[in-house]
Amino acid sequence: MRSGVSEAVRSLEDGSALFADVQRELFPFLWAHQKTWVQQLFTPMLHRQIRFGYEPVLIHGDLGVSHILDDPAQDRITGVLDFGTAG
Repeated sequence: MRSGVSEAVRSLEDGSALFADVQRELFPFLWAHQKTWVQQLFTPMLHRQIRFGYEPVLIHGDLGVSHILDDPAQDRITGVLDFGTAG
């Protein structure tokens, strides 16, 4: 984690650097169709077809029925448990 910033936060510069690393480190070991797949995966980001501006929100990361507390009498959720994988 970068000084209190979630690893989920990425910028165009981060993605471009990752793609450059992949090209340098992995492309020599990939077949042509694999290189094409990787390039297609990165294309929307590299052509700025993905918005990087967003409002950060908390994601629970493991939300299942066993982590939701409810009050059947009032028919409402009263709590959420286990934020161990939240980010």
